[in-house]
Amino acid sequence: GASLYDETNNWIDWDDYVLTHMAGKIDYLSVHRYATEALPGGRRNNSFTDRMSLGLDIDQKIEMVKDLIHKALMKTGATRPIYISFDEWSSSGNGLTGALMVAEHLNSFIRHADIVKMANLTMLTSLAGNSPDGDYKNSIFQSFYLYSNNCRGTSLNVFTDCNKYDNEVFKEIPYLDVTAILNKTKNALVVNVVNRNETDAIQTNIELQSGNYTGNAKVNEINAASTTARNTKTEENVGIKTKDIKFRGNTISYSFPAHSLTQFEIALN
Repeated sequence: GASLYDETNNWIDWDDYVLTHMAGKIDYLSVHRYATEALPGGRRNNSFTDRMSLGLDIDQKIEMVKDLIHKALMKTGATRPIYISFDEWSSSGNGLTGALMVAEHLNSFIRHADIVKMANLTMLTSLAGNSPDGDYKNSIFQSFYLYSNNCRGTSLNVFTDCNKYDNEVFKEIPYLDVTAILNKTKNALVVNVVNRNETDAIQTNIELQSGNYTGNAKVNEINAASTTARNTKTEENVGIKTKDIKFRGNTISYSFPAHSLTQFEIALN
């Protein structure tokens, strides 16, 4: 599949051509994407809010390829399923922003679990920092750890209603990026929430549409004092903080801190 994404959008024609000619013969189309730039012309922008919008770029790439797959199967009459192998991705930087961008990539893969059947982080060694004194867990390790250990099971459809913002590329960027997984092994509902707001906590409700929760949940949070906070061999400035909460009924009311990833492990009956 294509991996050169520029303003011509010729990558769409390339993938369309490959899929039309290979439908019925292949199982996967490869997608490579490093969501590290938010402005036109490939101009880098290090603004936190612009970086946080790039989860929408991952969504767009997946959804376009999914539509091209459906087109190719319908046009050719092929019945052999084709899925996406998102087999080259990563987040740059050993900082809090990098950890949140890993979460946004993984949220997109969960959200599109019907079509993304393989997704490979470029070099697992990128999860480790190194220094003359030895290796250590960098910031992106933290979010990868939470997802890889807890987000196993069935991806659930989530309706999210929250405030939004705009930038030069994307419109109506939701401040909350949310996914949910039914983890039958843990008998838990796992909910992942990235708060893209750099300065403000967001108070909201997590509502179960039918039935009640058991009233117990474990909350894992990745955050730091600053969006530029980084880990070193001697200081874990970006880490996982865990607490237990109790509540009643089918609603959890929670305030998601600014620039954070919060993961709920909600016990089920």
